[in-house]
Amino acid sequence: ASCKSWVNSGDYDWVLTEITQACEWSLREPSRDIDGWVVAASDDPGLSLPGLEDRASVIFWRWAESRRRGSNEALKPVASEDFLKRTAAYTAPFDDAAVGAVEVVAFEDDGPWRRAHISIKWSGAGESRQDFFVLNRLREAKTDERQGLRTARCASCGAPPSASAASACAYCNAPLNDGKKDWVLTEIVPFGEWRRPGGAVAAVRANVPEAELDWGADLSPVDAYSILACAMLADGEESLAEKAFLQAYAKSRGIPPLRAAAVSEAARTGKLDAPRPENGAQAEGMLRGMIRMSLADGVVTGEESAALVAFAARFGLSPRDVQTMVAEEREILSRAIRG
Repeated sequence: ASCKSWVNSGDYDWVLTEITQACEWSLREPSRDIDGWVVAASDDPGLSLPGLEDRASVIFWRWAESRRRGSNEALKPVASEDFLKRTAAYTAPFDDAAVGAVEVVAFEDDGPWRRAHISIKWSGAGESRQDFFVLNRLREAKTDERQGLRTARCASCGAPPSASAASACAYCNAPLNDGKKDWVLTEIVPFGEWRRPGGAVAAVRANVPEAELDWGADLSPVDAYSILACAMLADGEESLAEKAFLQAYAKSRGIPPLRAAAVSEAARTGKLDAPRPENGAQAEGMLRGMIRMSLADGVVTGEESAALVAFAARFGLSPRDVQTMVAEEREILSRAIRG
C-alpha cells in the first residue's frame, strides 16, 4: 500500500507457489526433465514453471466448471476459439474433482507459436485420471515477472476477471484467448494418447534399485503404486500376499491409506490411468516392479506372465528378457529371505 510494489512477485522475498500432496511429489530438474525448457527459458527469461502450472490449474477448474454446467462458457477467457468450437458441450459432468499434481512436462515450437504440455493428475466420479493440457502462446510473448500467481488476470492491463465468461477484457477490451500475450488452452489429450513432442529426447533415469520396496524411487509414490496396483489385478485375482505387498509399499512411500485404497479401487474397476514409462530404462524399472508384485505370492501365473510380456513388448523387450528378469528378481527375493 505504501510503495505500490507487487509483494508476491518473488523479487523481494520467498513466496508460496505450490502445495503438492506428498504422495504425488517427485524431484525435478527443469533442464534435464522438461523437454524444450532451455530454449523456452532463454527466449522468455521471466518464464516461470510455478506460474505456468498455476495458469493450467485455473484452466482445469474452468474446464471442470464447464463440465458441471454442460456448457463451455467458463472456458471462453482461457481457451482458443478453435478449442471452443470443437468442444461445444460436455455430457459427463462431475462435482467431486480433486487435483493431485500439475506439472509442465514439455515445450515445443510450431512456427510463430510455442506449446506447453502440462500433466494434470486428478480424480473425480470414482476415477483416477491423468490428462495433458496443451497451451499455446506466441513465441515472442514475454512473461510479466510482476504477475506472480495472478494468472487469471488480463495479461494486457492486469484487470481481474469479470463475472461474465467473456473472451475479451471488460476493462481494456483486449482479447483474452488469442494467445498473443498469455497461454490459452488448445487441446486436452487423455493419458495413453499423449506423446512427447517430435524429436524430444527424454532424460535417462537408469538406476533400478535392488531393495524390494525401493522400486520406483524416480517416480512419484502414487505413480509407482499405480503400476503395482494394475499388476496386482492382471489375473483378475487378489492374493493375500499381493495385498500385503501393496500395503507395505504404500506405507514405505508415505501414501495415505485412503489414497492407496482409492487407487486400488480405480484399478479394480478399470478406471485407473497408470503412468507410461518415458524411456527404456524407466520401462525396465516398472517391469521389474510388476514382476516383484507378481512374485509376492511366490508364483507368476500364466495371466500375469502374459501381462508382463505384453507390457515389455511395447518398449522393445522380448519374452526372453522378461524370463531373465523374473529369474533375477526371484534370486533377489531368495537372497533376501536367506538373510
